[in-house]
Amino acid sequence: MPASWGAGQDGDSSREGRCGAEGAGWTPVRTHMAGKRDPRKPLGAKLCLTTAASLAAALALGGCDFARYHAKPLAPLAVARKFQARRLDAPTLAAYVQKALAVGRGHHAAAFRWPPRPWTPRLLVLAALFYSPRLAAARAQLRLAEAGIQTAAERPNPSASAAPGYETFPEAPWALKLAGVIPIETAGRRQARVRRARRLARAARWQAAEAAWQVRARVRAELLALLQARRAQALAAAQAAGWRRRVRLLRAQLAAGEIARPVVAAARLRWAGAEAGLRAAQGRRRQARIGLAAAIGVPAAQVAGLVVRWRGFTRPPPPAALGRRRMMRLAVRNRMDLRASLADYAAAQAGLRLQIARQYPDINLGPGWTFEEAQSVFSVAVGAVLPVFNHNQGPIAQALAARRVAAAAFLQLQARDRAAAAAAWAAYRTAWESLQAANAALVAAQSQRRSAAAAQREGETGRLRRNQARLGENTLARARWRALAAVQAALGQLESAVERPLTPAWKLRLGKRLGRRR
Repeated sequence: MPASWGAGQDGDSSREGRCGAEGAGWTPVRTHMAGKRDPRKPLGAKLCLTTAASLAAALALGGCDFARYHAKPLAPLAVARKFQARRLDAPTLAAYVQKALAVGRGHHAAAFRWPPRPWTPRLLVLAALFYSPRLAAARAQLRLAEAGIQTAAERPNPSASAAPGYETFPEAPWALKLAGVIPIETAGRRQARVRRARRLARAARWQAAEAAWQVRARVRAELLALLQARRAQALAAAQAAGWRRRVRLLRAQLAAGEIARPVVAAARLRWAGAEAGLRAAQGRRRQARIGLAAAIGVPAAQVAGLVVRWRGFTRPPPPAALGRRRMMRLAVRNRMDLRASLADYAAAQAGLRLQIARQYPDINLGPGWTFEEAQSVFSVAVGAVLPVFNHNQGPIAQALAARRVAAAAFLQLQARDRAAAAAAWAAYRTAWESLQAANAALVAAQSQRRSAAAAQREGETGRLRRNQARLGENTLARARWRALAAVQAALGQLESAVERPLTPAWKLRLGKRLGRRR
């Protein structure tokens, strides 16, 4: 027999002792004597069978809502094959882009063509958001955090137990005890738990937005590298062709005895150097193509013949149009990592509130029914953990320390972002001034080349002077292109410092189903 049933003594006092041993705290007892009946009838057996059947039915009905495990193994080769099958003209990508751009309704329907030609920065960013594994991982983390809200909102389940028994009392040998425990959370513990889970989900949401911005920033950087490599290859090819033409002209003068052989040899060395520069430019273009494909999340073959139109590429905004004070203000108000850090701090505060609520004990209600010796006993037990040895001081101290850590992390992150924005602004201003100087030098070289061409047409000079002017213009064009690429790279760094597009070509307004842009 269970120990809580007492020693099997008769009388009401024994029953009160048995009921009082069921839980900590006071236990009101109300005894109801069953009517007179023949003790030889197996009433206890029937009650035992009925109770067991009821418990079995309850478990069976509750099992209808149980989740089932479904295995989803990962096969590396299958994942690799799936990646190789990705295409930039896929219908699923077209549907995603169409929803993201909110087209396909009314007069905007005719503006959507797939596959696009040429591609724009907006479309490349959407393709990267569709295929990016980094954003997929961030979305999975967001779903995990949102599932934590459901876990935090769940109420504790009650428990029930049944203990049938048999004793040697010949007139009523069957005995049965039914007991339950209903936990009741106190001090707003469940609300504090849900509040903390919501703050963590908000932080995960901002982290997912930060991951999306990082995907966009990488696409911009890799696209800039590809365009720079393409233009550098074209300029290197023109430079090599110019030196090849110059060597041919010098050979003709050498044959005529007008110049010495070392002049031709020096030109041949410059031609060989230009050819080597062309090969290096071709290799950088292949690497840039691989980098852009990796940023989008597709095989490199998909971007081999990609045609891109980046409007405003050669006309970056002047620093005065952006404004230093505006950039610094955006650096401390618009960055998503700062907002995620604020959400982490709010979660730390909610965690402190939860630990403070846990210093108050929960209450356990334990209704029970006992049938023994043809008599029924109903009881309600109230139990609680007594806060005698501690009042949850340790977890409260940890929660206080965690809040201080979150505050310090926010201050450190804000200081870092302000410094990064200031450095990015200074770098952009310097690159802009270098670009203006390169533009002026290129204009002067173009004027000199036109003068040499006019002099050649009038017979005042020969083809060598015109060729030399072309080589000088090409050299300055390459310097101007490097300065322009440096300005665009600095502008990308400034955009990443404030996490906002600063040119119209990269502004993207997503639909409601895909998120909102500020």
